[in-house]
Amino acid sequence: MGYELIIAEKNELVDATLKHMYQGRKTGYYYTCDTDNKRIMATNGHMMTLLDPEEYDPTLKTWSLLTIPWVNHKPRKKPDPSKAAQFKVLLELIAGADSIIHAGDADDEGQLIVDEILQYAKWTGKVKRVYITDNTDGGVKKAYANLIDNNLKITDGYAAEARSIADKNFGYMMTRLYTCLAKEQGFSGVLNVGRVQTALRGLVVRRDREFEAHSKAYYYTVTGLFNIDNVSFNANYQVNPIADPVDDKNRIIDKDFANNLVSKITGKPAKILSISTVKKQTLPPLPFNKAEITSAAAKKFKVKLDVIDKTLEDLRLVHELITYGRSDSRYLSDEIFADSPLRLESVAANSSELAGIIAKTDTTIKSKAFNNELCSVHHGIIPTQKLADISKLSTIERNMYLFIAQSFIAQFLPNHQYDQTNLTLEVESHKFTASSKLVTVNGWKDVFAEIDVEESELDEEANSSGLQSISNGSIGLCNKGTTNNKETKPRPRYTLATLVKDINSIAKFVKDEKIKKLLQDKDKDNPDLHGSIGTPATQNGIIKECFANGFLFEDAKGNIISTPICRDLHDILSEQFTMPDLTALWYEQQKLIAAGKLTVSEFTADVFEFLGKEIAKVKSEGIKLNIEMIPCPKCGKALKRQDGKFGFWWGCSGYPICDAKYKDNDGEPILIEAKKPVATGEKCPLCKIGDIVIKEGKFGEMKACNQYPKCNYIESKPKAESKSPDATGGKCPKCNSELVKRISKLTKKEFIGCSGFPKCNHMEAIC
Repeated sequence: MGYELIIAEKNELVDATLKHMYQGRKTGYYYTCDTDNKRIMATNGHMMTLLDPEEYDPTLKTWSLLTIPWVNHKPRKKPDPSKAAQFKVLLELIAGADSIIHAGDADDEGQLIVDEILQYAKWTGKVKRVYITDNTDGGVKKAYANLIDNNLKITDGYAAEARSIADKNFGYMMTRLYTCLAKEQGFSGVLNVGRVQTALRGLVVRRDREFEAHSKAYYYTVTGLFNIDNVSFNANYQVNPIADPVDDKNRIIDKDFANNLVSKITGKPAKILSISTVKKQTLPPLPFNKAEITSAAAKKFKVKLDVIDKTLEDLRLVHELITYGRSDSRYLSDEIFADSPLRLESVAANSSELAGIIAKTDTTIKSKAFNNELCSVHHGIIPTQKLADISKLSTIERNMYLFIAQSFIAQFLPNHQYDQTNLTLEVESHKFTASSKLVTVNGWKDVFAEIDVEESELDEEANSSGLQSISNGSIGLCNKGTTNNKETKPRPRYTLATLVKDINSIAKFVKDEKIKKLLQDKDKDNPDLHGSIGTPATQNGIIKECFANGFLFEDAKGNIISTPICRDLHDILSEQFTMPDLTALWYEQQKLIAAGKLTVSEFTADVFEFLGKEIAKVKSEGIKLNIEMIPCPKCGKALKRQDGKFGFWWGCSGYPICDAKYKDNDGEPILIEAKKPVATGEKCPLCKIGDIVIKEGKFGEMKACNQYPKCNYIESKPKAESKSPDATGGKCPKCNSELVKRISKLTKKEFIGCSGFPKCNHMEAIC
């Protein structure tokens, strides 16, 4: 007699099942539940991968225009070689099972991950589907109590498979097409083209050009300092767009007009036309998802993508202090609401600095974050109930844990409440407005003021308080008018924080209404996404690829800027590639596949037809690269910017024939070739294995072991013996001290100077 096999996508689903459903013991890659006769194992992502083009046709191993486009072979898959041992065990478990429970994530990709394994194993038995979106006790038990037939959802996996096939063939063919054409013009790198990365790079290119094309201009505002009912306050002039000299944004562009207005109102009576006070409140921001924590951490802690990703992984897997860090949802389940007191107690025990504010929380407050219907595959990122000494965490781990904890604590504090007073007044027939804000309950801002909720009704220069005591119809005086000169600003360049936000709401940049709606519909079940490209799990990796491949770079100020080759490729690509059009159009087809109205083969046939036409068009018209390549000073071939262990550097595209290397300076190579280490013939006294070489270090030449980093021996330079300056026998004409011979540090030439330096700086040249 066999057993029931549960195949989960992630380890945390295995852990949740073991915690709340079955008792099991670890048996290599899987768990054995003897009492319930079950086996449980996680795939940890895809265990199958599509074959590469050259595995269908060996001639495709060589990149050539003659082989593009290639034949639409029936897609085949193979086990991922990196998971060979794990996959072998899973196949053995499948062979011995009586029935199977499919526990992939509750999305089309999660459906495919398990289905493609069962297909490869030629499984023909029963398969039940479980959807676990909440890892709490109640959530897990409810999910297992509502199993459904897997055949009812299998078409969801087909949709994901279709997307994977289309992405692979599109990326492979288009990358080869443009790279081969570029090589005919002397380009020696790779022009990567992909559905997501090309659209992402398009955002950056367009923003860069908008920023650079901005021409400086000025506009003017007028502010009056008023005193009415013994209250002094500032009010801003309300532009009359019909009568006043304004631009298309209703900003005054005539300085003389502004100055004349100031002269008119200064010292003149002012009358209150209307005044009102309304009570307002702002809700706490929702907990973080992957995109939001990436954006917020990049802005607040000034850290890179790699650091953010590793920190989230370590906080979850190593320290077990936060929930799943790649979630696309910012909402939480009712089950989490029920166990929130225990979660808050754990955070208070872990952090003395948060314990005080946690004592003020009210766990009966149910914020808008708690919504079962909006909580998707994974809920928002929140702290776990794990107790830990967080002083042992690294600085960034501790900071991000507390940041995530703060967002959770905020859900159990009152709304931020304030009284907003707005008034309109008139002076010399000109209207001015003012506003003030009086906070009555600080609420969640006591713990989480960093992420503010926009209060757009308030003027940019709002008064802090005091307007409430002014009466309607009161008359006072304009004590002083002021003209404020302001410069128009372009939208700033992208930073990591703003780029991550925009790729998750890319629909707002689309002009085509059909495409815009398709993108919005794609994310209609996830209120935290508004026409996104990629997924929270893949977006950071794609951005890093764009850096590594030389298309984007980050300057010293944290701005993300497109490189010349990135802009050049953007200009020669079709607009439907540089915009999110393909994501939208393919999504429309994938919906039909999930509904059983379109087959994968029909979809891929359409994709291949589209690619064939596009490739024929590009081949016929050709491409024109406008970029001037940076030649290697050593051999003349193009230099390539690369991402290494210690940051970016430039290497010759002619490697290994030419091994020239150069340092990077904000996206430009420092064209001084790094010196090769010179052997000294000495053995390392530390490791006894390596040889001592003379090499370039951060502070110049040094002697070190050639086995670094295994051996970190460095021979310190002996300090040069200080030599007393030679006396000349002469006297300084300024202070009568002795004159001595010195050597200039700058020119290395000898000169005569006063021995009393630095008190006396007398110098004489030696003729």
